[in-house]
Amino acid sequence: MKTILVVDDVPFCRELFSMALQRSGYEVLTAVDGVEGLGVLKSKSVDLVILDAQMPNMDGLDMLRIMRQSPDLKALPVLMLTSLDDKQHIVRAAAIGLQGYILKTQFSLDKMLQRIERHIGPAKEEAKPLPAGVEEVWDTV
Repeated sequence: MKTILVVDDVPFCRELFSMALQRSGYEVLTAVDGVEGLGVLKSKSVDLVILDAQMPNMDGLDMLRIMRQSPDLKALPVLMLTSLDDKQHIVRAAAIGLQGYILKTQFSLDKMLQRIERHIGPAKEEAKPLPAGVEEVWDTV
């Protein structure tokens, strides 16, 4: 099973993304900020990271910068899922080595799963359907 690390300081977002990814067949680890995220990456094997841009203690760009300087983490695919709609931020993130930038305001589970599969392939387990009503929640994230 492929493992995805979700790094976001908003508990609702962490739980929602985790549930959706688990239902899609991925193992999910979570962290509340970049400091905790780097700690998880030191102790666990992860196939892809999804991180928020704006977090306390260490934001997404700083975490990405540190990952790209680490021989063990520099090739790890990273997608940024954030509400920060700033073209300069997107350009800086891409220059550091970000693989994708997804706005929470334009979030689509199908599109996120397509991007994940593009980088690490489909989950090995058969995907489970989302519980009734969860699809409507995506429109409010």
